[in-house]
Amino acid sequence: MTKQAFRTEYALDESDALAGAEGFFFAQENIDRMAEDVLPGAEMLAHAERRNKECLLNGKTSMFRDYRLITGVDIGVRDATVLVTLMIAGDMKIVVAFERHTGLSYPAIQNLIERKARDFPNAPIAIEQNAMGITVIQNLRLPAHRLIPFTTSALSKARALEGIQYALEQGLLKAHPDECAQLFTELRNYQIPDEHVQQDSVMALAIACDCAPQIYAQGRVMAVLEF
Repeated sequence: MTKQAFRTEYALDESDALAGAEGFFFAQENIDRMAEDVLPGAEMLAHAERRNKECLLNGKTSMFRDYRLITGVDIGVRDATVLVTLMIAGDMKIVVAFERHTGLSYPAIQNLIERKARDFPNAPIAIEQNAMGITVIQNLRLPAHRLIPFTTSALSKARALEGIQYALEQGLLKAHPDECAQLFTELRNYQIPDEHVQQDSVMALAIACDCAPQIYAQGRVMAVLEF
């Protein structure tokens, strides 16, 4: 449970009981902490791979042992299309790739997603399937096991956003401030209600975080053998 939800559910005084979700959704100090002790994406991936190999050779444990990847996609034509790739290492979620594009056609968005799938061949891709999203998913030249459709509803959106909020409170979400500057800006400015808030990057992150547990159910493809 997030601190905000706990405060409302188990109120100690009247102000707690009446506390709603108005105002900034994510605590600024938690967003600041997201930028601490994190390497740029490519360096983080290289570091994780080295640690993973050391663990396999020496039988040691590490947060990077058997780390996994997932990409979350928020599709937009009038709005931005954002792709966020997360490394899941133990309880930690680390953004290792971030892309934001505006003014793309649907075929261009499909090409962008397929390129990301080639860049991270072991990463499933979670895509918002609302509106034209389902058409994009159906036209992707990717195997079905690589795709995780995400339906955005009031319930799923609230759950996904609270997942980010909880990870930030616990110090379990990291991103490089230079590579993910737009993400930091949107997190700092995100408010409830959010009708007039720029949130494409936040939603791509939320989709990736919310769908992350599914990558363990799917298993990990280590190699493809041809006979």
